[in-house]
Amino acid sequence: MKKILIGTTNPAKVRRFEALLAGYDVEFCTLKDLGVTEEPEERGSTPEENAILKAAFYGKYFDAVICNDSGLYFDGLPMDDGRQPGLNVRTPNGGPRLDDEELLQYYIRLVRSLGGKALAYYLDGIAVYHHGTISSYMEDGEATRHSAFYLVDRPAPERREGWPLDSISLNRNTLTYFVHQGNNKYDSQEENIMLGQYRERLVRFLAQALALHTPKGEITMAKQKPRTLSGFMELLPAPQAQFDRMVELLRQSYSRYGFTPLDTPVIEASEVLLAKAGGETEKQIYRFSKGDSDLSLRFDLTVPLAKYVALHYAELSFPFRRFQIGKVYRGERAQRGRFREFYQADIDVIGDGKLDIVNEAEIPAIICQTFTALGLEQFQIRVNNRKILNGFYAMLGLTDKAGDVMRTVDKLPKIGGDKVRELLTGEETGLTGGQAGEILEFISITGSNKDVLDSLEAYRGRHELFDQGLDELSTVVKYLGAFGVPQEKFAVDLTIARGLDYYTGTVYETFMTSHPEIGSICSGGRYDNLAEYYTDKQLPGVGISIGLTRLFYVLEEQGLLNSQLITAPADVLILPMTDDLSPAIAFATRLRGAGVRAQLYTEQKKFKQKMAYADRLGVPFTAFLGEDEIAQGKVSLKDMASGEQKLLDVDEAAQAVLAALEAGRNAPPIREKA
Repeated sequence: MKKILIGTTNPAKVRRFEALLAGYDVEFCTLKDLGVTEEPEERGSTPEENAILKAAFYGKYFDAVICNDSGLYFDGLPMDDGRQPGLNVRTPNGGPRLDDEELLQYYIRLVRSLGGKALAYYLDGIAVYHHGTISSYMEDGEATRHSAFYLVDRPAPERREGWPLDSISLNRNTLTYFVHQGNNKYDSQEENIMLGQYRERLVRFLAQALALHTPKGEITMAKQKPRTLSGFMELLPAPQAQFDRMVELLRQSYSRYGFTPLDTPVIEASEVLLAKAGGETEKQIYRFSKGDSDLSLRFDLTVPLAKYVALHYAELSFPFRRFQIGKVYRGERAQRGRFREFYQADIDVIGDGKLDIVNEAEIPAIICQTFTALGLEQFQIRVNNRKILNGFYAMLGLTDKAGDVMRTVDKLPKIGGDKVRELLTGEETGLTGGQAGEILEFISITGSNKDVLDSLEAYRGRHELFDQGLDELSTVVKYLGAFGVPQEKFAVDLTIARGLDYYTGTVYETFMTSHPEIGSICSGGRYDNLAEYYTDKQLPGVGISIGLTRLFYVLEEQGLLNSQLITAPADVLILPMTDDLSPAIAFATRLRGAGVRAQLYTEQKKFKQKMAYADRLGVPFTAFLGEDEIAQGKVSLKDMASGEQKLLDVDEAAQAVLAALEAGRNAPPIREKA
């Protein structure tokens, strides 16, 4: 019999796991049984992350531990809304822990403020510690959608210990209180099926993570239903080829400007990776232990670059120009177009002590050329300078609040001017109405680039930092023209602030003018000291980053991926029609030598099945080698699009394929609608 610690003091949760593993030879104990009163710090951003933290903590007391955490979420309420309970179900707004009755009364008031009835759902995260290994599980897909329920402001008189909200929770189909339904909270057949599947997956997870035995003495190895984790993009072959084409063009573009490729480790020591992190960033980091090592997955490509430059300073030549295209990881709640694992494509120029301002114009010029090469036409790079903003705020006596103001102003495109004014004059920022009005008037300066710069000249002489920023912005605008960036492709925009504090000069945001609702698809700027947490050397830099996974998702969703781009794995599928495969093998070798991608199909299938395979792959050409073709030293080449078939010499066939595919091979991956 295996003994398992349930890492909770909630008797209802203990009973739940006892019920789930009732068919296994296990014995449970609780924190109370062990006399454990210590509690871990629950600093995760999801129920799964908090469950992992708990399991790691209680693993020092027991070899086999089950921990869980849950979050309550109101459907349709923004995730950053202060009323969203999330992980703080028992401690709303970070306040003291509420007992059952206090909790019930709090949510009655909250639901009343939402109209008396609100659709809600739970996310449940579970983690297992077993002999030094931590496994975790969180279902936020179908089970979540099908188990949504109503919270109401009129409670049933009955109470359920440990689950007080069951008294104000209603089955959305039957409108029956959960407290009246016991464990049978979901009545529809579909919901019961979904929840039953969730229970089965959960039991399989627990049994395998704990190496539990069935009553027959066998370790359970039930088949798992294949699934892709929420927030992780997994593409089919054709869109993967389109994505890879985008990456290829980015590499070509960056290399053309003298940038060297860089590949830093996905996993870093936590102390290194977190040196610059804090606040929300730290909460989103995937962090884990392996033996005595405290490790984390990189959350961007900038911090690893800082470490790299500090570590290899003596071996690098400055200015150091690098590009990197790689995956990063952020444990935030997955949303439409927002991912937990995603590709970033970064370019940076790092100086030693100083860095010429021409680099601040070259970076957006590279992005302009890159997007054009990708086939994106309707975009605009918007440019500003943080020194202008900091100088202007200093004129208003807001130096100490400049960071908060900029982060608020940065939200302008999403929330509008009225909401920005409300936030600026609210308790948290504390500006006067006059100050908020001057800020909104300042950032509303528009017109041509020359018009905006001329308007800013009216403020010159009032603050040294402002004047410096204006000189820099004027220089960047001049050099952007010299780099050949069309005037319509860039604009001075005083609303651009970038929310991150480490930007000190020029800042950029890039938008698709045909789809402004998408938001920024590329951003960056100047920073004065890249590696200040790793070295005393002054290493200023300028860089820009494309959220490549998000951009691809948006392009695919908007139907902007070029359907004419060749995505098949081969240009020619060779179908041997004789038992002797030697001629077909020789032909494939000749094609590949001529630069044609050739695949040899040797499966013993009917001709119709072979052609169906060719259609499914989407290959442009098929080639047949029967006895007649072999005798003549030729092949039958079929154009799969037109249906035309020709008898050609081997070299003629290769040239025909190359000529036909020349345009498609070089086609951009994006094609905007007229």
